[in-house]
Amino acid sequence: MRYIGKGLLAVNAAIVVRALRFGFADAKARLLRAYGEIDPFAQRAATERSVTSQDTPPDHQATEWGENTEWDETVALPKETAGPLSYNKICNLSDFRHPELIKWIREVYPHELRRFGPQFPIGFEDRRQWEIAMTIRTLADHGALHDRSRILGVGVGNEPTIFYLTNHVAQVFATDLYLQGIDQWAEADRSMLTDPGLNAPYAWNPRRLVTQHMDGRDLRYEDESFDAIFSSGSIEHFGTLDEIEQSLDEMYRVLKPGGILALTTEYRIEGPGFGSVGLMFFTPELIEERLIGKRDWSLLSPYDFTISEETLQTEFSQPEAVAAFMAHTARRGRFLYHEYRQATYPMIVMRDEPYVWTSVSLALRKS
Repeated sequence: MRYIGKGLLAVNAAIVVRALRFGFADAKARLLRAYGEIDPFAQRAATERSVTSQDTPPDHQATEWGENTEWDETVALPKETAGPLSYNKICNLSDFRHPELIKWIREVYPHELRRFGPQFPIGFEDRRQWEIAMTIRTLADHGALHDRSRILGVGVGNEPTIFYLTNHVAQVFATDLYLQGIDQWAEADRSMLTDPGLNAPYAWNPRRLVTQHMDGRDLRYEDESFDAIFSSGSIEHFGTLDEIEQSLDEMYRVLKPGGILALTTEYRIEGPGFGSVGLMFFTPELIEERLIGKRDWSLLSPYDFTISEETLQTEFSQPEAVAAFMAHTARRGRFLYHEYRQATYPMIVMRDEPYVWTSVSLALRKS
């Protein structure tokens, strides 16, 4: 009994700490699990934690499709009619049916088969999925995914790209402002420094991941250290245009000659100027002037800045999307990709007056 008492005391102390950090609702759920479902004395390594054992928040309930469910391949456009898909392009709704992209979305998000069903991503189109899948597609199709490759992520938070890459390359360096805490960036939770597996959507290789608190404008690595670099939906938050360009200088510096940069950011459809510090929007001219600049990059495919009318019809309020995001992070304590459900789908074009924008992918090779 003495040892049982000590064990329960330890559980209670942990619940108090969790309540202070993540809120009462989360702590209550953990308490019920501690007493009703698990052995409080059982110790498991962080790398052995099961994602499926995590409790699911109310905003993310979904049909359980069963273990034997298979992808519905009929939702993809036929290869002969799909046409080419540039690596340097704007996000369009039709991309989610393109056979060259849908295979990568499903490759990086295999867990969503059970949550959203065999037609995924159809019906759940999210530009964030698009950004991450375009990144992996760029790296895979241009020789960056192999057992000797060292890849750097800049401003990458806890995105699935990190965990996927640990299963396919020699080493992944994930950098972000992890010590700023969730009040600053909910995706850059400090748990990535101490226990990255808490954020993993599926099995990954912890021996190949290095996570570091680092400013993307000052990369503390030697010149020509990496075979590839990725940054998805981050540079627009790096400050002024000069500071963003400073980050591109740093990425170029630490990338090996012939190395690949897979970059996604915000593309302005409507609105004056380029946004403001904290959220910059890019145009074709600004991409050429600031992101390409005088650096010796070569494009991996021609630009495609066309956007379809059906894509424009997906426009959704950014404040409403942010409210759903904030509700999720308040419940979970941080942002978890594999437990989040957008306020609506498709989530491709955003509006926050006076701006309308979406995502753009850039795929570059250092000469």
